[in-house]
Amino acid sequence: MSPVPKVRLSGGLEICRVLNGMWQVSGAHGAVNNPKAVEAMQAYVDAGLTTFDMADIYGPAEDIFGQFNNQVQTQTHTDTHTTHTHHSTHRVPDSV
Repeated sequence: MSPVPKVRLSGGLEICRVLNGMWQVSGAHGAVNNPKAVEAMQAYVDAGLTTFDMADIYGPAEDIFGQFNNQVQTQTHTDTHTTHTHHSTHRVPDSV
């Protein structure tokens, strides 16, 4: 499989051209199976899709990402921010 194309944003931030939208785990469509969601996130990362989009209005998305992050760190003994995925609130405006 060919690598997922990346795009460089201002400030040097490089992300996947295809983002994983976390709205699917917002709970708006019914109950969320957290372990299954975390498993799916790992499959996305394994496929090279390492950029996740989430917002505070996505309900449990941040908690599920936290579970995923903890799982990866436990399994690999590494920091997912620097080696596998990128997550940042740097470009997020303060809540109103």
